Amino acid sequence: VERSRGLGDVYKRQDAALSLSASEVLANGMTATATLDVLDGENQGSASLAGDFGTLTIGSIDADGAFQAGDVGGAVADTTESTSSTASTVYGVHYSGTVAGLTVSAQVNANTGAEGTATIAKSTQMSATYEVNGLTVGYAYASADVTDANTASHNGVHEGQSAIGASYAMGDLVVS
Repeated sequence: VERSRGLGDVYKRQDAALSLSASEVLANGMTATATLDVLDGENQGSASLAGDFGTLTIGSIDADGAFQAGDVGGAVADTTESTSSTASTVYGVHYSGTVAGLTVSAQVNANTGAEGTATIAKSTQMSATYEVNGLTVGYAYASADVTDANTASHNGVHEGQSAIGASYAMGDLVVS
């Protein structure tokens, strides 16, 4: 807080932010990571555990992360909170793991946004992709709107939406 003197005491509010992050490699080879962002009016954080099984994240996550992982052809735009935002975050649980070219992702979004506002609908998402010799095929599904703010101008994942796609990489050229 900044204080100025004059005819009366006037206090001017300054924006503030504090970010904390910690990572530890555990004895069994897994890595535990935690982040906490204390922002002016918005607090968010997450904790993750990564190992041979994949990565499990709890806390502030990408609103449509599991869906976008399976949208190989890029048919559905990222979910945004508004036309000026590039990404939407929510509180939830996200898992992703890969074995022999098969990647699966699943997540459950809570009923509130990462800022604690009740603007995000509960959503369950899942996806699977398989990659072999430059060919990747994928499937993604979301049970509900990833954000209640979705309109035609905001794009993003809508209720009961599925995406199926394929892409083939030939050097720097990728055909989807």
